[in-house]
Amino acid sequence: MWDASDLITLIAGLVGAVIGGAISLVGQWISAEHQERSQRREWAEERSRWAAERRLVDFKDLLERIETLKSAVVKFRIRKAHERRSSISDHAIPEHVASGDEARSGFEEAVWSTRLSILLLEAPFENWATKIKDWYFKWYIADDEDEGIEVLLQFEAEIEEFRHFTADQYKLALTDRGQPKGS
Repeated sequence: MWDASDLITLIAGLVGAVIGGAISLVGQWISAEHQERSQRREWAEERSRWAAERRLVDFKDLLERIETLKSAVVKFRIRKAHERRSSISDHAIPEHVASGDEARSGFEEAVWSTRLSILLLEAPFENWATKIKDWYFKWYIADDEDEGIEVLLQFEAEIEEFRHFTADQYKLALTDRGQPKGS
């Protein structure tokens, strides 16, 4: 019925089928692992690009708020200077100068919205949030109007320095975007 050569052929065929099937399964497993690693790497790169783009948007928002802050400080300082001048002499405040309430509310709103934008960003901006708060309080506790106007002038210079710092950070983030961490 079965001779040895037929049995060896049958066993060899079965062993070959089992080994071939095992090799096929191992190959599919290796391929799936490689695809999974590639997909994870692509997702990480995509998250990195999204984070970089989000950071650029945050920088643009901060730069706009800095410009608003600078404009508000200038308007407020001009208003305070005209108030000072009109209190010394009998000069009327020109109509093109913002009203006292408008100038002060614009100034305070710009200070706090800029600080909020700064606090939403990561390092190295925390120091600037403190500086802006400190300059606001220096103005707030000024002994007289002349000192307050002087503080506002110094605050303008500080804002300009901050604008340059933020622009440099924006340029740095722009050149670093899309680059994987550590490269």
